[in-house]
Amino acid sequence: MGSKTIRSIYLIIASAFIVMFVILSGCQAGWPFSGQPDETALSSFTPTLTVRPARTRTYPGPIETPVTPIPDPLQGVGRQDEVESIVLLGLDQDFPFSGRTDAVHLILYNRRTAMASIISVPPDLFVYIPGYTMQRINTAWPVGGIELVKDTLEYNLGIYPDHYLVVQPSDFPRLVNAISGIDVTVIDDLTDPCQLTPGSIHMNGDQAFCYAIHRRGEDDIDRNRRQLQVMRAYFLRLTMDGQIARLPELYDEFHDSVQTDLTLTDLTSDLPLSIMLADPQRVGYYQISWDEVTQWIMPGRAKTLVLLPNRSALLALILAAIDNVMTPAPLSDLAVTLQAQLTNIVLSSFTPTPSSSLPILTSTTGLTSTPYTATITLSVTPTTTGTLEPYPYPYPTPSPTQNPYP
Repeated sequence: MGSKTIRSIYLIIASAFIVMFVILSGCQAGWPFSGQPDETALSSFTPTLTVRPARTRTYPGPIETPVTPIPDPLQGVGRQDEVESIVLLGLDQDFPFSGRTDAVHLILYNRRTAMASIISVPPDLFVYIPGYTMQRINTAWPVGGIELVKDTLEYNLGIYPDHYLVVQPSDFPRLVNAISGIDVTVIDDLTDPCQLTPGSIHMNGDQAFCYAIHRRGEDDIDRNRRQLQVMRAYFLRLTMDGQIARLPELYDEFHDSVQTDLTLTDLTSDLPLSIMLADPQRVGYYQISWDEVTQWIMPGRAKTLVLLPNRSALLALILAAIDNVMTPAPLSDLAVTLQAQLTNIVLSSFTPTPSSSLPILTSTTGLTSTPYTATITLSVTPTTTGTLEPYPYPYPTPSPTQNPYP
């Protein structure tokens, strides 16, 4: 297996750590006080839903001759204003190199319903990169940075991300080992080369890495399925046994690997809600797979294999992901259990510290008491990334061509 392939999959799994922050940053719902919602409150609550107005814009034309006609922008993705989105990108090279995004996950979330959907986009999806040409979606980042990535997703998937996170491929073993491993149900016999047999296995970083990178032949879709398994397992592990209380500590350890427009305050302001999202019925996973793509070999000497999107099936998958975050789910006993675990961890780790900087309080009886303070300092500042010039390109939009996609 080539080093580039290993780096790309390495990053996809490292992305699981950041997914937790992604979901936490957007959701603002309250803490569940019991195992079931208040039916009276729910029956009297009628949300005001507003459809986001369609963005009217002209995309720049190609600067290179495309090998296939350029399709029109994907239409029909109408979503309510309360459905927000974040794109999670994983590079195949460490900063400061501008590698390709061999991990692309579009995450939708709804504050009101406390629901989330993760759309996994294969890096070989062959799309129009606005202002560049028809090419694999993983080339948008090195050509034009985050702004071109957003435009590419809007043009081909109909969603312009509200926020972004970009991570590099150097942290995977530490990410898994930092939370004492993950539990994964292995379906295939991967004795060779991973020494993993079917069944539920508690994996360390090296085992999870092998499980995620192994591919049989050209079946990248199956490998992508296992990567989503690892992502889900990491998310669940982080919410179990009160480990989520360590989020500021983990973020402090790994923040140098992240470029984002989200602040640490964004990421930690709603920690209790993550407990609700640990419930499997609250996070939907939507993989662009063989039902949404067709394999195609690009003309030329290289004979590169890419994935042409079936646009009608792709649209149906995106609409299903949106519908998922619009549909509330009842609270489960799991959320209450995890809430109790988190509360116990926080209380057991709290140690009041005497402070000499505050005055001694004197009671009316003449007895004195020593004041105590507890200080929590969050000093991490995530870095941000700007647009790589020269995007957007000042080229005219090409004349309409026939859409070759189904």
